Amino acid sequence: MRIELPVANGLRTDHPVPNLPFVDDSHLPIHDGAAVEANGRHEYNAGGGRYDRDRGDERRWSAFTNDQFNLDFSWLVRHDPGYGRTVLLYVDGDDAIMHQVSPREGDPLLHRAGGYWWDGTNWHRPPIIYDRSTGMPVVVQVPDAASITAADYLATHPGIPGRGRLVDITTFTPGEVGETQWAHDLSRWAARRPADGRPLELCIVDVAAPELDRKALVSKSGAAREVGLARTEIDEAIETGGGGRAERFPFPQWHTPRTRAPRWSKPVLREWSWERQRAHPEPVVAHLRRGESDLGAGALVHTDALVYTIKCAALWEMQQPYRPGPGRPCSLGPPLERLLGWIVAERPHLAEAVFADIVRGARQELDLPDDSIAEALRDAVRGGIDSNDEDGAVDEFLRRTLPPSLIR
Repeated sequence: MRIELPVANGLRTDHPVPNLPFVDDSHLPIHDGAAVEANGRHEYNAGGGRYDRDRGDERRWSAFTNDQFNLDFSWLVRHDPGYGRTVLLYVDGDDAIMHQVSPREGDPLLHRAGGYWWDGTNWHRPPIIYDRSTGMPVVVQVPDAASITAADYLATHPGIPGRGRLVDITTFTPGEVGETQWAHDLSRWAARRPADGRPLELCIVDVAAPELDRKALVSKSGAAREVGLARTEIDEAIETGGGGRAERFPFPQWHTPRTRAPRWSKPVLREWSWERQRAHPEPVVAHLRRGESDLGAGALVHTDALVYTIKCAALWEMQQPYRPGPGRPCSLGPPLERLLGWIVAERPHLAEAVFADIVRGARQELDLPDDSIAEALRDAVRGGIDSNDEDGAVDEFLRRTLPPSLIR
């Protein structure tokens, strides 16, 4: 769910990130993941490292290490037989977060535009919406997206290799490079490609899509209007380092030249706002609260045990009357209906976990179709709510708390 952005490109990367400086990586053993890990593991400093391989294809691996000449920064190296390697510099600690994105096939190979990611074939939006029934972020493919290669970029932004800059890690400080200078830097990078480097036509530099067109992006004021927050609230969300759901504001997709004012993609803002609502569904049904007396003051047991018990009971009920075919929906029965109604009215923060466990079990253990699962849960909650719901709060609550993979 959480991503961090690099601060520099390694000179031997195959896929440079636009407007980031190039740092000399000649001291790194980038061809050997185990050696990259060992590079940072020493008793005489606070460095560290790690190396992981894809069990299905050990030629696909990722590794990170503290830079031994500047421990404030760390390198993340990834290798894939189909797309080459990336060599990126991160602020120390951010590399470990990005290393958690496994090197398995189909996972993100690279990130651009504030978190948009490429799987080798398609581009997807930043991982914002989380589905607890699958335990994974919802993957949203970007319509009409196209990769911009190094050859494409150099054709439209010609640079002079002799004017390109290469930074030494011992003197490196983070900072973006202007577009004109970066064209020179990229030209120098292209002129110094290693023998095993990818052809420029296969080196991914950036992504283009209608939603990422600079005229389609919005300023901080526009972002505030899009998500329904004050600018001060957005400033606070930008500054937070928290990794909770929709806690930190999305990274901007672009910065304007000179002023460095951030610009965001509207679809990313909408998904962040939606996830923020899903993470806090309680206000929708606050007026339905019925008090502790329905189930007794001692009804609430340990959260994990309660969720597990409800899931087991729901799966038991769902498999009893179910017969595949039209007109034969699942049913949870009145006792569970009342319990789910109580969860919604009295413990709404538990609802997402309860629904996710039920959906996961109904799919994996009972092999029930999604439409039957959704109908059963909706009917149960509506039947268990002992309150007038004229404003449609229950439907809105379900829209926020049922797994996205079930309702999309």
